[in-house]
Amino acid sequence: MLTKSLIYTFFLSLIVVIGFIVYEMFFFFEGNTPEIKITNLPESIGEKYNFSCAVNEKETGLKKISIKIRQHEKDFPLFEKAYQRKSWRKGSDIYDENINIPLSIKEAGLKDGNATLLIKAWDFAWKNNGNGNLNEINQKISIDLMPPRISPNSKPLYLWQAGSGLISFEVSEPIKSGSVKSGDSLFALYPNPQKGKNNYISLFALPIGEPVPQEIFIEVEDKAGNKTTIPHRVFIKRRNFKKDIINLSENLLNTLSSKLYIKHPELKGSTPLEIFQKINSELRPQNDNALLTLSKNSSKEILWQDKFILLPNSSYKALFGDQRTYIYGKDKVDYTLHLGIDLASNQNAPVPAANNGIVVFTGYLGIYGETVVLDHGMGLFSSYSHLSSIKVNKGDRLKKGDILGNTGTTGLAVGDHLHFAMMLNGHFVTPMEWIDEKWIKDHITTQM
Repeated sequence: MLTKSLIYTFFLSLIVVIGFIVYEMFFFFEGNTPEIKITNLPESIGEKYNFSCAVNEKETGLKKISIKIRQHEKDFPLFEKAYQRKSWRKGSDIYDENINIPLSIKEAGLKDGNATLLIKAWDFAWKNNGNGNLNEINQKISIDLMPPRISPNSKPLYLWQAGSGLISFEVSEPIKSGSVKSGDSLFALYPNPQKGKNNYISLFALPIGEPVPQEIFIEVEDKAGNKTTIPHRVFIKRRNFKKDIINLSENLLNTLSSKLYIKHPELKGSTPLEIFQKINSELRPQNDNALLTLSKNSSKEILWQDKFILLPNSSYKALFGDQRTYIYGKDKVDYTLHLGIDLASNQNAPVPAANNGIVVFTGYLGIYGETVVLDHGMGLFSSYSHLSSIKVNKGDRLKKGDILGNTGTTGLAVGDHLHFAMMLNGHFVTPMEWIDEKWIKDHITTQM
Protein backbone atom coordinates (compact mmCIF):
# COMPACT_ATOMS: atom_id res chain seq x y z
CA MET A 1 0.00 0.00 0.00
CA LEU A 2 1.39 3.36 -1.02
CA THR A 3 2.00 5.78 1.74
CA LYS A 4 0.99 9.39 1.55
CA SER A 5 4.65 10.31 1.38
CA LEU A 6 5.27 8.13 -1.71
CA ILE A 7 2.11 9.43 -3.41
CA TYR A 8 3.21 13.01 -2.73
CA THR A 9 6.69 12.28 -4.11
CA PHE A 10 5.23 10.60 -7.20
CA PHE A 11 2.93 13.49 -8.07
CA LEU A 12 5.68 16.03 -7.39
CA SER A 13 8.02 14.16 -9.73
CA LEU A 14 5.25 13.93 -12.34
CA ILE A 15 4.70 17.67 -12.14
CA VAL A 16 8.43 18.31 -12.58
CA VAL A 17 8.60 15.97 -15.60
CA ILE A 18 5.52 17.53 -17.19
CA GLY A 19 6.90 20.98 -16.49
CA PHE A 20 10.21 20.03 -18.10
CA ILE A 21 8.45 18.59 -21.15
CA VAL A 22 6.25 21.69 -21.45
CA TYR A 23 9.33 23.92 -21.09
CA GLU A 24 11.25 21.96 -23.73
CA MET A 25 8.27 21.98 -26.09
CA PHE A 26 7.84 25.69 -25.53
CA PHE A 27 11.58 26.19 -26.04
CA PHE A 28 11.77 24.24 -29.27
CA PHE A 29 8.45 25.43 -30.61
CA GLU A 30 9.16 29.12 -29.84
CA GLY A 31 8.26 31.50 -32.63
CA ASN A 32 10.95 34.17 -32.38
CA THR A 33 12.85 34.58 -35.65
CA PRO A 34 16.56 35.36 -35.85
CA GLU A 35 17.40 39.07 -35.77
CA ILE A 36 19.14 40.60 -38.82
CA LYS A 37 20.88 43.98 -38.68
CA ILE A 38 22.45 45.55 -41.78
CA THR A 39 25.14 47.97 -40.67
CA ASN A 40 26.14 49.87 -43.81
CA LEU A 41 23.69 50.00 -46.69
CA PRO A 42 24.07 53.28 -48.66
CA GLU A 43 21.54 54.75 -51.07
CA SER A 44 23.63 53.46 -53.97
CA ILE A 45 26.32 50.78 -54.24
CA GLY A 46 29.41 51.41 -56.34
CA GLU A 47 32.10 49.17 -57.80
CA LYS A 48 33.75 48.43 -54.45
CA TYR A 49 31.41 47.79 -51.56
CA ASN A 50 31.98 46.25 -48.13
CA PHE A 51 28.71 44.65 -47.10
CA SER A 52 28.31 43.84 -43.42
CA CYS A 53 25.49 42.58 -41.26
CA ALA A 54 24.94 40.87 -37.92
CA VAL A 55 22.59 37.89 -37.36
CA ASN A 56 21.56 36.99 -33.80
CA GLU A 57 19.52 34.05 -32.51
CA LYS A 58 19.15 33.88 -28.72
CA GLU A 59 17.31 30.59 -28.16
CA THR A 60 17.84 27.52 -30.38
CA GLY A 61 20.89 28.71 -32.30
CA LEU A 62 21.46 29.54 -35.96
CA LYS A 63 20.66 26.88 -38.56
CA LYS A 64 21.37 28.60 -41.87
CA ILE A 65 22.13 32.02 -43.39
CA SER A 66 21.79 32.93 -47.06
CA ILE A 67 22.65 36.30 -48.65
CA LYS A 68 22.10 37.07 -52.36
CA ILE A 69 21.62 39.99 -54.73
CA ARG A 70 18.89 39.50 -57.31
CA GLN A 71 19.00 41.48 -60.54
CA HIS A 72 17.04 40.86 -63.75
CA GLU A 73 15.61 37.59 -62.28
CA LYS A 74 19.11 36.23 -61.69
CA ASP A 75 20.59 35.52 -58.25
CA PHE A 76 24.17 36.41 -57.34
CA PRO A 77 25.18 34.56 -54.13
CA LEU A 78 27.22 36.53 -51.61
CA PHE A 79 27.17 34.30 -48.53
CA GLU A 80 25.83 30.83 -47.69
CA LYS A 81 26.42 28.93 -44.47
CA ALA A 82 24.72 25.99 -42.74
CA TYR A 83 25.34 25.22 -39.06
CA GLN A 84 25.51 21.72 -37.59
CA ARG A 85 23.32 20.69 -34.69
CA LYS A 86 25.52 20.20 -31.64
CA SER A 87 22.87 18.46 -29.52
CA TRP A 88 19.13 17.79 -29.61
CA ARG A 89 18.62 20.45 -26.94
CA LYS A 90 21.05 23.20 -27.86
CA GLY A 91 20.70 23.30 -31.60
CA SER A 92 23.86 24.61 -33.26
CA ASP A 93 25.15 26.38 -30.16
CA ILE A 94 25.97 29.35 -32.48
CA TYR A 95 23.96 32.40 -31.55
CA ASP A 96 25.78 35.28 -33.25
CA GLU A 97 27.30 35.70 -36.72
CA ASN A 98 28.97 38.91 -37.90
CA ILE A 99 29.35 38.90 -41.67
CA ASN A 100 31.66 41.17 -43.68
CA ILE A 101 31.90 40.72 -47.45
CA PRO A 102 34.30 42.81 -49.59
CA LEU A 103 32.42 42.89 -52.87
CA SER A 104 33.50 43.83 -56.39
CA ILE A 105 30.24 44.55 -58.22
CA LYS A 106 31.65 44.02 -61.72
CA GLU A 107 33.41 40.78 -60.78
CA ALA A 108 30.15 39.54 -59.29
CA GLY A 109 28.49 40.11 -62.67
CA LEU A 110 26.15 42.88 -61.54
CA LYS A 111 25.37 45.92 -63.66
CA ASP A 112 24.07 49.47 -63.33
CA GLY A 113 20.45 49.64 -62.24
CA ASN A 114 18.03 48.41 -59.59
CA ALA A 115 18.46 45.17 -57.68
CA THR A 116 17.21 43.44 -54.53
CA LEU A 117 19.28 42.35 -51.55
CA LEU A 118 17.92 39.05 -50.18
CA ILE A 119 18.89 37.93 -46.66
CA LYS A 120 17.46 34.80 -45.02
CA ALA A 121 18.24 33.34 -41.60
CA TRP A 122 16.79 30.17 -39.96
CA ASP A 123 17.03 28.85 -36.42
CA PHE A 124 16.72 25.28 -34.99
CA ALA A 125 13.25 25.67 -33.49
CA TRP A 126 10.79 22.77 -34.13
CA LYS A 127 8.50 24.97 -36.18
CA ASN A 128 7.42 24.91 -39.82
CA ASN A 129 7.72 21.11 -40.09
CA GLY A 130 11.12 21.15 -38.46
CA ASN A 131 12.57 23.80 -40.78
CA GLY A 132 12.85 26.38 -38.01
CA ASN A 133 11.84 30.01 -37.75
CA LEU A 134 12.75 32.09 -40.80
CA ASN A 135 13.51 35.79 -40.94
CA GLU A 136 13.78 37.27 -44.41
CA ILE A 137 14.79 40.74 -45.63
CA ASN A 138 14.14 41.92 -49.19
CA GLN A 139 15.81 45.31 -49.57
CA LYS A 140 15.69 47.31 -52.79
CA ILE A 141 19.12 48.67 -53.74
CA SER A 142 20.56 50.79 -56.53
CA ILE A 143 23.81 49.86 -58.26
CA ASP A 144 25.77 52.80 -59.65
CA LEU A 145 29.02 52.07 -61.49
CA MET A 146 29.35 55.41 -63.28
CA PRO A 147 31.80 57.90 -61.72
CA PRO A 148 30.56 61.49 -61.44
CA ARG A 149 31.50 63.98 -64.16
CA ILE A 150 33.10 67.29 -63.17
CA SER A 151 32.61 70.39 -65.32
CA PRO A 152 34.72 73.39 -64.17
CA ASN A 153 33.11 76.82 -64.39
CA SER A 154 36.26 78.71 -63.43
CA LYS A 155 38.53 80.46 -65.88
CA PRO A 156 42.27 79.63 -65.91
CA LEU A 157 43.78 80.51 -62.53
CA TYR A 158 46.58 83.07 -62.25
CA LEU A 159 47.72 83.06 -58.63
CA TRP A 160 50.50 84.25 -56.37
CA GLN A 161 52.59 82.02 -54.13
CA ALA A 162 51.22 81.90 -50.54
CA GLY A 163 47.97 83.44 -51.77
CA SER A 164 44.36 82.37 -52.25
CA GLY A 165 42.17 81.21 -55.11
CA LEU A 166 38.68 79.99 -55.92
CA ILE A 167 37.48 77.10 -58.05
CA SER A 168 33.87 76.72 -59.21
CA PHE A 169 32.49 73.58 -60.84
CA GLU A 170 29.41 71.47 -61.49
CA VAL A 171 29.03 67.74 -60.80
CA SER A 172 26.73 65.47 -62.80
CA GLU A 173 25.08 64.04 -59.67
CA PRO A 174 24.85 64.61 -55.90
CA ILE A 175 28.11 63.85 -54.06
CA LYS A 176 28.91 62.36 -50.69
CA SER A 177 32.21 64.19 -50.27
CA GLY A 178 34.81 66.16 -52.15
CA SER A 179 37.70 68.58 -51.89
CA VAL A 180 40.17 70.69 -53.81
CA LYS A 181 43.77 69.53 -53.45
CA SER A 182 46.57 72.08 -53.51
CA GLY A 183 49.93 70.39 -53.03
CA ASP A 184 49.46 68.09 -50.04
CA SER A 185 46.58 70.10 -48.59
CA LEU A 186 42.84 69.53 -48.98
CA PHE A 187 40.26 72.33 -49.01
CA ALA A 188 36.54 72.00 -48.31
CA LEU A 189 33.75 72.31 -50.88
CA TYR A 190 30.67 74.47 -50.36
CA PRO A 191 27.43 74.78 -52.39
CA ASN A 192 27.72 77.65 -54.86
CA PRO A 193 25.10 80.24 -53.82
CA GLN A 194 25.02 81.75 -57.31
CA LYS A 195 24.28 78.55 -59.20
CA GLY A 196 21.90 75.60 -59.03
CA LYS A 197 21.98 72.06 -57.69
CA ASN A 198 25.26 70.10 -57.68
CA ASN A 199 27.34 73.27 -58.13
CA TYR A 200 30.23 73.80 -55.72
CA ILE A 201 32.97 76.27 -54.95
CA SER A 202 36.15 75.99 -52.94
CA LEU A 203 38.35 78.71 -51.53
CA PHE A 204 41.85 77.28 -51.42
CA ALA A 205 45.35 78.38 -50.50
CA LEU A 206 48.82 77.92 -51.90
CA PRO A 207 50.36 77.15 -48.49
CA ILE A 208 53.45 79.12 -47.61
CA GLY A 209 56.47 76.92 -47.03
CA GLU A 210 55.22 74.17 -49.36
CA PRO A 211 56.47 73.56 -52.92
CA VAL A 212 54.51 75.53 -55.50
CA PRO A 213 52.04 73.10 -57.15
CA GLN A 214 51.85 72.86 -60.94
CA GLU A 215 48.20 71.79 -60.87
CA ILE A 216 45.23 72.01 -58.54
CA PHE A 217 43.02 68.91 -58.37
CA ILE A 218 39.26 68.63 -57.91
CA GLU A 219 38.26 65.39 -56.17
CA VAL A 220 34.67 64.17 -55.62
CA GLU A 221 33.00 60.94 -54.49
CA ASP A 222 29.35 60.15 -55.22
CA LYS A 223 26.94 58.39 -52.86
CA ALA A 224 27.86 55.00 -54.32
CA GLY A 225 31.56 55.53 -53.58
CA ASN A 226 32.62 56.20 -57.18
CA LYS A 227 35.45 58.74 -57.32
CA THR A 228 36.59 61.25 -59.92
CA THR A 229 39.71 63.43 -59.87
CA ILE A 230 40.54 66.02 -62.53
CA PRO A 231 43.37 68.56 -62.72
CA HIS A 232 42.79 72.29 -63.01
CA ARG A 233 45.69 74.13 -64.57
CA VAL A 234 47.09 77.08 -62.63
CA PHE A 235 49.76 79.66 -63.35
CA ILE A 236 51.58 80.68 -60.20
CA LYS A 237 53.87 83.65 -59.73
CA ARG A 238 56.55 83.38 -57.07
CA ARG A 239 56.93 86.01 -54.38
CA ASN A 240 60.17 87.43 -53.03
CA PHE A 241 59.70 87.52 -49.27
CA LYS A 242 61.59 90.05 -47.24
CA LYS A 243 64.54 88.76 -45.22
CA ASP A 244 65.24 90.50 -41.92
CA ILE A 245 68.23 90.17 -39.61
CA ILE A 246 67.31 90.98 -36.01
CA ASN A 247 70.03 91.45 -33.41
CA LEU A 248 68.99 90.29 -29.97
CA SER A 249 70.35 92.49 -27.21
CA GLU A 250 70.25 91.56 -23.53
CA ASN A 251 67.68 94.31 -23.08
CA LEU A 252 65.40 92.96 -25.82
CA LEU A 253 65.71 89.37 -24.58
CA ASN A 254 64.85 90.40 -21.02
CA THR A 255 61.85 92.40 -22.26
CA LEU A 256 60.47 89.61 -24.46
CA SER A 257 61.05 86.79 -21.96
CA SER A 258 59.54 88.74 -19.05
CA LYS A 259 56.36 89.48 -21.06
CA LEU A 260 55.48 85.77 -21.31
CA TYR A 261 57.18 84.44 -18.18
CA ILE A 262 54.25 85.24 -15.87
CA LYS A 263 51.60 83.48 -17.99
CA HIS A 264 53.87 80.53 -18.84
CA PRO A 265 55.50 79.20 -15.64
CA GLU A 266 56.84 76.23 -17.63
CA LEU A 267 59.56 78.63 -18.81
CA LYS A 268 60.87 78.97 -15.25
CA GLY A 269 64.54 78.19 -14.72
CA SER A 270 65.67 79.13 -18.24
CA THR A 271 67.86 82.02 -19.36
CA PRO A 272 66.26 84.85 -21.38
CA LEU A 273 67.81 83.42 -24.58
CA GLU A 274 66.55 79.90 -23.78
CA ILE A 275 63.10 81.34 -23.04
CA PHE A 276 63.09 83.14 -26.39
CA GLN A 277 64.10 79.95 -28.22
CA LYS A 278 61.47 77.89 -26.39
CA ILE A 279 58.83 80.48 -27.27
CA ASN A 280 59.64 80.13 -30.97
CA SER A 281 60.15 76.36 -31.04
CA GLU A 282 57.27 75.31 -28.75
CA LEU A 283 54.80 78.09 -27.91
CA ARG A 284 54.62 79.73 -31.36
CA PRO A 285 53.68 76.46 -33.20
CA GLN A 286 51.05 75.71 -30.53
CA ASN A 287 49.49 79.16 -30.96
CA ASP A 288 49.61 78.98 -34.76
CA ASN A 289 47.98 75.54 -34.69
CA ALA A 290 45.22 76.87 -32.42
CA LEU A 291 44.38 79.56 -35.01
CA LEU A 292 44.56 77.11 -37.90
CA THR A 293 42.35 74.60 -36.08
CA LEU A 294 39.69 77.29 -35.65
CA SER A 295 39.76 77.94 -39.40
CA LYS A 296 38.84 74.34 -40.24
CA ASN A 297 35.26 74.70 -39.01
CA SER A 298 33.50 77.48 -40.88
CA SER A 299 30.05 78.80 -41.75
CA LYS A 300 28.78 77.36 -45.04
CA GLU A 301 27.67 80.74 -46.34
CA ILE A 302 29.70 83.73 -47.51
CA LEU A 303 29.49 86.32 -44.73
CA TRP A 304 32.02 88.84 -46.07
CA GLN A 305 31.23 91.47 -48.70
CA ASP A 306 33.62 93.28 -51.04
CA LYS A 307 37.16 94.08 -49.94
CA PHE A 308 38.53 93.78 -46.39
CA ILE A 309 39.63 96.88 -44.47
CA LEU A 310 42.67 97.44 -42.26
CA LEU A 311 43.42 99.47 -39.15
CA PRO A 312 42.70 103.11 -40.16
CA ASN A 313 45.57 105.60 -40.42
CA SER A 314 48.11 102.86 -39.87
CA SER A 315 51.51 102.06 -41.34
CA TYR A 316 53.04 98.68 -42.10
CA LYS A 317 55.68 97.48 -39.63
CA ALA A 318 55.98 93.93 -40.97
CA LEU A 319 54.52 92.00 -43.89
CA PHE A 320 53.23 88.48 -44.46
CA GLY A 321 56.00 85.99 -45.16
CA ASP A 322 58.85 88.08 -43.72
CA GLN A 323 61.74 85.75 -42.92
CA ARG A 324 63.36 86.70 -39.63
CA THR A 325 66.80 85.47 -38.62
CA TYR A 326 67.79 86.28 -35.04
CA ILE A 327 71.44 86.96 -34.14
CA TYR A 328 72.82 86.85 -30.61
CA GLY A 329 76.37 88.06 -30.49
CA LYS A 330 77.77 86.57 -33.68
CA ASP A 331 75.61 83.43 -33.71
CA LYS A 332 72.36 82.66 -35.52
CA VAL A 333 70.14 81.49 -32.67
CA ASP A 334 66.62 81.37 -34.18
CA TYR A 335 64.44 81.78 -37.25
CA THR A 336 60.74 82.58 -37.69
CA LEU A 337 58.29 83.20 -40.50
CA HIS A 338 55.88 86.10 -40.01
CA LEU A 339 52.36 84.88 -40.77
CA GLY A 340 50.44 88.14 -40.78
CA ILE A 341 50.95 91.88 -41.15
CA ASP A 342 51.85 94.29 -38.35
CA LEU A 343 50.03 97.63 -38.38
CA ALA A 344 50.79 100.59 -36.12
CA SER A 345 48.65 103.66 -35.49
CA ASN A 346 47.97 105.62 -32.32
CA GLN A 347 48.37 103.96 -28.94
CA ASN A 348 45.27 101.93 -27.99
CA ALA A 349 43.73 102.68 -31.39
CA PRO A 350 40.22 101.26 -32.03
CA VAL A 351 40.41 98.09 -34.16
CA PRO A 352 37.61 97.55 -36.71
CA ALA A 353 36.38 94.20 -38.01
CA ALA A 354 37.95 93.80 -41.45
CA ASN A 355 34.66 92.48 -42.84
CA ASN A 356 31.34 90.96 -41.82
CA GLY A 357 31.80 87.86 -39.69
CA ILE A 358 31.07 85.85 -36.56
CA VAL A 359 33.34 85.99 -33.51
CA VAL A 360 34.66 82.46 -32.88
CA PHE A 361 37.40 83.23 -30.35
CA THR A 362 38.29 85.90 -27.81
CA GLY A 363 41.02 85.74 -25.21
CA TYR A 364 44.69 85.25 -24.48
CA LEU A 365 46.72 83.25 -27.01
CA GLY A 366 50.39 83.01 -26.03
CA ILE A 367 52.70 85.01 -28.33
CA TYR A 368 49.65 86.74 -29.85
CA GLY A 369 48.39 88.01 -26.51
CA GLU A 370 44.76 89.12 -26.34
CA THR A 371 43.20 88.00 -29.62
CA VAL A 372 39.89 88.05 -31.52
CA VAL A 373 39.15 85.67 -34.41
CA LEU A 374 36.32 86.16 -36.95
CA ASP A 375 34.78 83.58 -39.28
CA HIS A 376 33.88 85.15 -42.64
CA GLY A 377 32.39 81.95 -44.09
CA MET A 378 33.49 79.17 -46.43
CA GLY A 379 36.78 78.66 -44.60
CA LEU A 380 37.97 82.29 -44.53
CA PHE A 381 38.99 83.79 -41.15
CA SER A 382 40.75 86.86 -39.79
CA SER A 383 42.56 87.33 -36.47
CA TYR A 384 43.46 90.47 -34.48
CA SER A 385 46.25 90.16 -31.92
CA HIS A 386 48.26 92.04 -29.23
CA LEU A 387 45.04 93.83 -28.21
CA SER A 388 44.95 95.89 -25.02
CA SER A 389 41.19 95.37 -24.69
CA ILE A 390 38.47 93.22 -26.27
CA LYS A 391 34.97 94.62 -26.76
CA VAL A 392 33.16 91.61 -28.28
CA ASN A 393 32.12 88.13 -27.19
CA LYS A 394 32.21 84.75 -28.84
CA GLY A 395 29.14 84.30 -31.04
CA ASP A 396 28.69 88.01 -31.80
CA ARG A 397 27.88 88.87 -35.43
CA LEU A 398 29.93 91.86 -36.54
CA LYS A 399 29.63 94.13 -39.54
CA LYS A 400 32.60 95.51 -41.42
CA GLY A 401 33.97 98.41 -39.37
CA ASP A 402 32.47 97.39 -36.00
CA ILE A 403 35.04 98.00 -33.24
CA LEU A 404 36.19 94.74 -31.67
CA GLY A 405 38.98 96.02 -29.42
CA ASN A 406 42.00 98.30 -29.12
CA THR A 407 45.62 97.90 -30.17
CA GLY A 408 48.18 97.09 -27.49
CA THR A 409 51.36 95.26 -26.53
CA THR A 410 50.05 91.97 -25.11
CA GLY A 411 51.85 88.74 -25.98
CA LEU A 412 55.22 88.87 -27.71
CA ALA A 413 54.90 92.48 -28.87
CA VAL A 414 57.40 95.31 -28.63
CA GLY A 415 55.52 98.55 -29.07
CA ASP A 416 51.81 99.15 -29.54
CA HIS A 417 50.55 97.60 -32.79
CA LEU A 418 48.02 95.19 -34.35
CA HIS A 419 49.04 91.80 -35.73
CA PHE A 420 46.45 91.07 -38.41
CA ALA A 421 46.35 87.60 -39.99
CA MET A 422 44.06 85.73 -42.35
CA MET A 423 43.51 81.97 -42.51
CA LEU A 424 41.88 79.82 -45.13
CA ASN A 425 40.78 76.26 -44.34
CA GLY A 426 43.68 75.59 -41.98
CA HIS A 427 46.40 77.69 -43.69
CA PHE A 428 47.71 81.20 -43.28
CA VAL A 429 47.35 83.34 -46.43
CA THR A 430 48.52 86.83 -47.28
CA PRO A 431 45.95 89.46 -46.26
CA MET A 432 47.18 91.82 -48.98
CA GLU A 433 45.05 90.13 -51.63
CA TRP A 434 41.85 90.41 -49.63
CA ILE A 435 42.19 94.19 -49.15
CA ASP A 436 42.50 94.65 -52.94
CA GLU A 437 39.10 95.25 -54.57
CA LYS A 438 40.38 94.44 -58.07
CA TRP A 439 42.00 91.20 -56.90
CA ILE A 440 38.72 90.07 -55.29
CA LYS A 441 36.80 90.83 -58.48
CA ASP A 442 39.30 89.07 -60.76
CA HIS A 443 40.09 86.04 -58.58
CA ILE A 444 36.96 85.47 -56.49
CA THR A 445 33.79 87.14 -57.72
CA THR A 446 34.13 86.42 -61.44
CA GLN A 447 35.29 82.84 -60.78
CA MET A 448 32.06 81.90 -59.04
